[in-house]
Amino acid sequence: MQNLLAVYLVYPLLWYLFNEKYGFYEYLFGVVTAFVLGLRTLGFLRDILSTRFDTEMLSRCIDFLYRLNPIGNGWYVFYFMLGGIMWHYLDAIKSNRVLLSVLGILSWPAAFGLAYYISVSTGATYDPAFNYGSIFMVAFLLGMFALTIQFENRNALTRVVCSVGKNTLGMYLGHYLFIFLIDHFWNVEKMQERIVAYLAVCIGSYVLSLVLNPLLKKI
Repeated sequence: MQNLLAVYLVYPLLWYLFNEKYGFYEYLFGVVTAFVLGLRTLGFLRDILSTRFDTEMLSRCIDFLYRLNPIGNGWYVFYFMLGGIMWHYLDAIKSNRVLLSVLGILSWPAAFGLAYYISVSTGATYDPAFNYGSIFMVAFLLGMFALTIQFENRNALTRVVCSVGKNTLGMYLGHYLFIFLIDHFWNVEKMQERIVAYLAVCIGSYVLSLVLNPLLKKI
């Protein structure tokens, strides 16, 4: 939550730039993208290449570029600003809806496949959370936005989707509890176990949020 609160400290500035000085908003987004997404992508490419080649020089270059980084944990700012960029280019996203949707769907197996390759090549599990800050996640978000841009709540499945969307705050607050319980009572190692653990965290925190959110709203 501290990261989300940190974003809201600069939100008035982002809101002003987006509405009054959009050119500066895009410039700032470009800087954030270069040092957040750009450097992370270079690091991911280094990790792939390191399974076959010597990447010491590339690592030194990345370390040097990080010294120029004006932003600390910029992922929250990046994704926050990305929402504004997507809304600004809404018509372009609509006109390329099918392409972006396909790229978003393909980003999931692409991320899994490359991370699996690194894990097998190095003999150690690659960073389980790497995809949160990756080009694949950006493609996935664009694809998901394009896919659901004409969303209509018509059946039981879409009602569940809407319910999850309305309860994300409670899920965010409650998911730490389930992660703690799993880490304390279960030594998760295999891929199948990770999938089960992730599903347990998602479902458990969702059910808990159904109880928490009405209380939070009253508070």
